Amino acid sequence: MHITLVSIIVPVYNVAPYVEDCIRSVMRQTYDGGMECIIVDDCGTDDSLAIVDKVIEDYNGPITFKILHHTHNRGLSAARNTGMDAATGDYLFFLDSDDELTDDCIEKLSEPLNKELYDIVVGDANAYKKDETGHWQKTSFWELNISENTLLRGTSILKTFGKKWKWSAWSKLYSRNFVNSYCIRFQEGLLYEDVLWGFMIASLASSVYLLNQCTYIYKSRMGSITQPFNKRIQIESLRVIVQEMGDFIVNNKINKEVSFPIIKKYFSEVVNYYSSSLSCYVAVYKQLRIHVRINMKELMLVNHYSLKIFLHDLHYLLPVFIAPYWQYGIYHCLRPLIHKIKKT
Repeated sequence: MHITLVSIIVPVYNVAPYVEDCIRSVMRQTYDGGMECIIVDDCGTDDSLAIVDKVIEDYNGPITFKILHHTHNRGLSAARNTGMDAATGDYLFFLDSDDELTDDCIEKLSEPLNKELYDIVVGDANAYKKDETGHWQKTSFWELNISENTLLRGTSILKTFGKKWKWSAWSKLYSRNFVNSYCIRFQEGLLYEDVLWGFMIASLASSVYLLNQCTYIYKSRMGSITQPFNKRIQIESLRVIVQEMGDFIVNNKINKEVSFPIIKKYFSEVVNYYSSSLSCYVAVYKQLRIHVRINMKELMLVNHYSLKIFLHDLHYLLPVFIAPYWQYGIYHCLRPLIHKIKKT
C-alpha cells in the first residue's frame, strides 16, 4: 500500500459554534498514513481560536497540528494560500472550518492512489442546512454527478467540469507537486474564488479520479465566509474571474473547444447584468471582450458546426466597437419582440 502524507488546511474565521466539530472530525480519521492539519487563524472576532487551542491541547493522537496566524483579516483565499505554503504533505485537502469530514474521508480518497498518483481525487458530499428550529436538515445537493467511480484524463477533465464534478475546493485531494509545479494559488479579494481555482486546476490536470462515495459534510449557514454578498459585489468578482480565465486560457494554450463554453457562461452573466443600461452594457462588454479570444474556426468547432449556435455567438467575431451594439440589439430588443409576436 502506498502511504501518502496528507496536509489538511483549515482556515478559521468566526466559527465558534462549529469549529470544535470540524477539528474533531479531523481527529477521528481512520487513515493510517501520515496527516498534518494546518489551521490558519484569519483574525476573527470570536473565540474560535481559543476553542481550537483547547481541543488540540487535549489531543494525543498521530496527527500533527500546526496553527498559523495572520496579522489581520485577509479572507478565505489568503488563508488557504498560507496553508499551502506551509504544507509538507504529498497531497493537499481543504476543509472549511464550519464543515466536517466523514470519519473515513482521507482513507477513502487515498485508496485510488495505491494504483496511480492522480493529480486530483474527488469525493462526494452531503449538504445540510439549518431549519427554522435550528436543526440541521439534509438538502438536495451533489458534488459528483456519477453512478460509479470514474477516471478522467485529457480534455474530458475540463469538459465535465461543473457537470460531473463541481468547482468547490473542498472534498478533494490535490497533488502538492502538481499544484506547485504550476504555481496555482487562490486569488485574494474575490467571491467565488473556487470557480477560478477549479477552472485552473481542471485545465491543467492530467488525471482526475472521481470517487462515488461521500467524504465531506457541507453545512450551509448565514454569515459564513463563503456566503454570497449582494448581487453587484458578486458580479464584480465574476468580472475579474472572466478576465483572469481569458488570460489564463491564452497564456497556457488551453483547448478552446472545452474552455470556451465555460468562460462564455460567465461572460454572459456579467454583461447581461448591465442590460438595463446600454452605456453600462457596452462599457463592460468592451472591457471583457479583449479577454475572451476566439477565431472563426475555433468557434465553429466549439459549436459543432451548428449554424444556430454560431449565429448566437457571432458577436465574439465582430470588431469590439460593433459587437456590443449588435448583441444588445439582437438579444435585448429584437428577441423579446419576436417572442411576443410568436405568442400572438
